Amino acid sequence: MTQLHNPEKKLPLWVTFLWIAVGLSLIGLHIVIMLMSPQFIDLNASDPYNVTILILCEMAACSLYLIVLWTLKKYVLGRYHLAGIILVGLLLRLIMMTSTPIQASDYCRYLWDGAVTANGISPYAYTPSDVVENRINSPDSQTLQQLRKEAELILPNINHPHLRTIYPPVSQGTFALAYWLTPYKIIGWRVVLLAFDLTAVIFMLSLLSHFNLSLSFLAIYLWNPLLIYETHCRGHLDLIVGVFILIFVWALVKHKPITAGTMLAIAVGAKLWPLVLVPFLIFQFQKKRPEMLKATAVFAGLTLLIMIPFTTAIKNSSDSGTIAYMQTWQANAGVYWIFNWIGWKLAGIFNLGFDGRLIARAMIVSIVFMVSIWQAHISKTNVRQLPQKIAVVFILLLLLSPTVYPWYYIAVIPLAALSFRWAFLLWTFLLPMTYFPDGFINNHIILVLIHLTVWLLLLKQLTSDDSRLTERTKLSVL
Repeated sequence: MTQLHNPEKKLPLWVTFLWIAVGLSLIGLHIVIMLMSPQFIDLNASDPYNVTILILCEMAACSLYLIVLWTLKKYVLGRYHLAGIILVGLLLRLIMMTSTPIQASDYCRYLWDGAVTANGISPYAYTPSDVVENRINSPDSQTLQQLRKEAELILPNINHPHLRTIYPPVSQGTFALAYWLTPYKIIGWRVVLLAFDLTAVIFMLSLLSHFNLSLSFLAIYLWNPLLIYETHCRGHLDLIVGVFILIFVWALVKHKPITAGTMLAIAVGAKLWPLVLVPFLIFQFQKKRPEMLKATAVFAGLTLLIMIPFTTAIKNSSDSGTIAYMQTWQANAGVYWIFNWIGWKLAGIFNLGFDGRLIARAMIVSIVFMVSIWQAHISKTNVRQLPQKIAVVFILLLLLSPTVYPWYYIAVIPLAALSFRWAFLLWTFLLPMTYFPDGFINNHIILVLIHLTVWLLLLKQLTSDDSRLTERTKLSVL
């Protein structure tokens, strides 16, 4: 394992100039992206040439980002660097918040769900198509038709309008908050995302100090171009899940069982996948049974309470977005295809009567859960390893998943700032390549590069010697 820092190594002047140059370059590239953004508001009419230029700008920003991170492995930055890191990070976010959402429509579903939820109607009860075509025979019909008139710029852009929403109740609460701020306008949603973003910074500073790590590690989070682009330009919600998981880690480190159980339950209420992290909640309080029982009871009770409304989302499979996602969604998959083949073979051999894709997904969840148990067991005596081990579980989940959208990766970036492993960071550069237009680079080559590179790094991470992890990452706090 390589040493993250040599605290006694004097910071050369060229490193300071490099950081200044990269910070200014990142600002310049994001201004270019912001100025180009109005060209991409129409999802179906974007010029492939302009899309290519846009993605090359994003990848250039990601390359610069990785260069400055390389210096973090060798040098400890001073307090004045921290002020610059925070300033540049805020400027990058504000620039993207003024952009037009680029080839994005998920936020339209968020804004519509928020309006429905804020007006006291279950977002799981009706599809957008039901509202547009006035097919609703219930007391909610009048309210929904009024909302339809108000949202005439949003409803036509909702993707999969024939399906009911897939987003769990905690996510719906954030959508409703955005509606209360600015109905049907993305700026309100961006303000909500920025609030979560800054919350992450607060808890990262606390954890960096607790672990005796350089506060300049905050740049891993604040300067990440993919996080900034997918969150503050395209408006994806995955940062919210990442923040709740970060606070969950903070609560485990600080040995706060009630807070830990609460945060994990809320994370599950935002997106379902954090369920695989339950072993970390159990193992961290294993030695003190009353605290373990308290943590798991809070988690189980709160999760059940939060998810009660969501049970209606899986009724009537013909228009359930949740069931459609679980059964059929596939994008940028890697080794999932092997599991898919095995699933169909098993379904045929044993006449199981199940869709082979469901069997494949069940196998993947089982593997990830077993790895989660293993990683939780390893970290139970050393909380310093928690961010790293939880990140391993999440990266593995993405590598095995049938669906790997670039914005899914955002949830691991706060943990990467606390563990600094290339297996957790290199996708920042690789995932934007999935946006290249057809014909620019062979799609299969891109997917092999994206998955194989991270697989190799992750396997190296899993087989590395962590026995000296604590000693090798102790640094002087800025």
